[in-house]
Amino acid sequence: KMGCRPGRCHLRRWAADTSDLHGLKHIAGSGNTFRRLIWLCLFLTALGFCIFECYLVIKGYISFNHVTQVDVYYTTEVEFPAITVCNINKYRESALTEEDIKNVGVHLGIVDEDYNLLLPDLYTDEFKDFINSVNWTTVEEDPDYNMTEFTIRTGHQQEDMIVSCLWKEEPCEDTDLQHSLTHLGNCYSFNIQGENSNEVDWKHSYSAGSANGLQLILNAEIPEYTPSNDLDSGAMDAGLRIMFHYPTEPPYPKELGFSVSAGDHSFISMRHEK
Repeated sequence: KMGCRPGRCHLRRWAADTSDLHGLKHIAGSGNTFRRLIWLCLFLTALGFCIFECYLVIKGYISFNHVTQVDVYYTTEVEFPAITVCNINKYRESALTEEDIKNVGVHLGIVDEDYNLLLPDLYTDEFKDFINSVNWTTVEEDPDYNMTEFTIRTGHQQEDMIVSCLWKEEPCEDTDLQHSLTHLGNCYSFNIQGENSNEVDWKHSYSAGSANGLQLILNAEIPEYTPSNDLDSGAMDAGLRIMFHYPTEPPYPKELGFSVSAGDHSFISMRHEK
């Protein structure tokens, strides 16, 4: 039995002849005493390091009370997020002028260098007639052309795109919706607040259900769509882009929002987590 004989256990012989423990054979075996002492020191040092490492691992393990803690609190009200709504289309066809086409038409991929429509089948007959009727040699480029003013003017307007707005089944106030200029052009944000605003002034909801939230009727204005390369692959889509975000955060609907198709009645639920 592992180096033991009836009535007597020869530990040293077992260590020298049978044990697979590294270094133990050199300590228990026959040989120079000084050499055996060196092996004993090395063995004890390695054993000490092993015990120390085990201590550190156990200490580190028991020092973390928890990785994630979830506490459930019941409340009678929750903060309502900001909701930003954008049209996937950035520029309205009917708002484009000769000066707009001359200054940015080529850049936006609406016309080529000869002012011919690149995708004529995607435009209305009125717009095609308008492009063909202009003598482009007489239209001058504006070196101070303002792209911000152009985007705001030609983008979808609030009074046209937002047909109805109800908060808790009551008409929204004029201050509830604010204009936001994003990568999608004109967008309109509900419950967006200043960076230093007081949470008391934010919208709050006291119960679940659409009757206790925001209801919007939106007009995608698809006949106004102007295909351009300004939105990459999104330039050929139709519908609206919606983003939920913290009231004090700026909206990034193109990057972080989700799309809603035109002609759909959508119920969108939200969950508030802290």
